Amino acid sequence: MSGDGFCNLVVALFAEARPLIERLHLVEAGDAAPFRLFQGDGVRLVVTGVGRLQAAAACGYLHRVGGSVRDDAWLNVGVAGHATLALGSVRWVQSVREAADSSVPNRWFPQWVGAPLCAAAPLLTVDRPVDFAAGTETAVDDRLPSELYDMECSAFMAVCSRVSSLELVHAIKVVSDNGASGTAEVTPARVTEWIRAALPVVERCVYDLRELASAQRRVLAAPSGEAELLQQHRFSVTQQRELTRLLRRWDALQGTSVLEYVAECADGRAVLSSLRTATEGQPL
Repeated sequence: MSGDGFCNLVVALFAEARPLIERLHLVEAGDAAPFRLFQGDGVRLVVTGVGRLQAAAACGYLHRVGGSVRDDAWLNVGVAGHATLALGSVRWVQSVREAADSSVPNRWFPQWVGAPLCAAAPLLTVDRPVDFAAGTETAVDDRLPSELYDMECSAFMAVCSRVSSLELVHAIKVVSDNGASGTAEVTPARVTEWIRAALPVVERCVYDLRELASAQRRVLAAPSGEAELLQQHRFSVTQQRELTRLLRRWDALQGTSVLEYVAECADGRAVLSSLRTATEGQPL
């Protein structure tokens, strides 16, 4: 993989993590209690355990210990149930809602900006397993037949959408049970094989997210010459914001040293005036 973008992978079970660890050549961190943490080139992976509370705690933990920044990507990978989809079906999660608590904002709509990864489906996060084969789906009164269901994704979205932007926060789910094959038939070995079969989609998603994170990092980085100019001249807070905007336009339009261009400016006001003259009104 290329670029300096980073992707944080979040999985509930080690059976889900194993194929990812192998394919992405991740190694376990020496002391990562209370959650198992693996890392490699541009990728970190945390194993959360089952349930919303575990997922939320693990995402917060990974954000803290990994030094995650605003332009890091986050991807939740795991199995999910569905009423009718075939076992092993891979779906990008197009929306997430939470069944447990309607008193707080409980819907998220991830924004994928590239070519479609695979077919898409909405997802509902529940607090206890729903076994369609056993007929217990009535336990969730507002469940829709088109929805996947899991026990972690809403917590993942709630936490990660606070520490990154929605175009960098996504989920890929693989169907593990349906109306013909219930949760009792889901074993760690089968989970591992389903995730392994989905690796082409997951790996492409990780690659695309890293590229997007890298591009966003470049956009958000301080433009060239800004630090030097802030040391040379005094700018108000409003002027600093304008300086950043004008320097980014300079980088896009000129591609030469801005410090040479404004070397004769006596103060910050003169710097801003010169940059306006050089950049405003010109198409990017």
